[in-house]
Amino acid sequence: MAASAALLAAIAHLLAAVRLRHRGDARPWPRDMSFTAGAVLLAWAAVGGVPGRPFTAHMVRHLMVGMAAPLLLVIGRPLTLARRALAPGRARRGLLPLTHSRPVGLLVFPPLAGLLDAGGLWLLYRTQLFPESAHGRKVSVPARPTTSRLVGPLVVRRRRRRPDTRR
Repeated sequence: MAASAALLAAIAHLLAAVRLRHRGDARPWPRDMSFTAGAVLLAWAAVGGVPGRPFTAHMVRHLMVGMAAPLLLVIGRPLTLARRALAPGRARRGLLPLTHSRPVGLLVFPPLAGLLDAGGLWLLYRTQLFPESAHGRKVSVPARPTTSRLVGPLVVRRRRRRPDTRR
């Protein structure tokens, strides 16, 4: 399911970029390649085989999902693309206030984003959550890297000096 969502996001991103270019607007193609590479990396981490013994493969997946993919996704600047590609209307007008809202600002506040990142990993490894998920009992296997998928872009986005809601 995570792989499908990542690939659908990449397809939607590319379709929006094509729509923008057909309209005559300029958009750097490396941004599209970066977002697509990040989505493919997420999909590969979810279902693809990673070489190495179990622990090595597990750590490679963490690096892919928690570090490489979020960086590639953020470099693609999907909010900027969405703002420019959406037709004028409620969705387009609502996107900018949503990204500048207090809850989103709180989520991308660096200390909180770091706390969520470290806290999620602490909960995963210091409680029974990891053994349960490793054996597929109470927690599904794709749910394990959810913390990295959700918090990784928050941490990476804030480390960039320029917010991705600008052109």
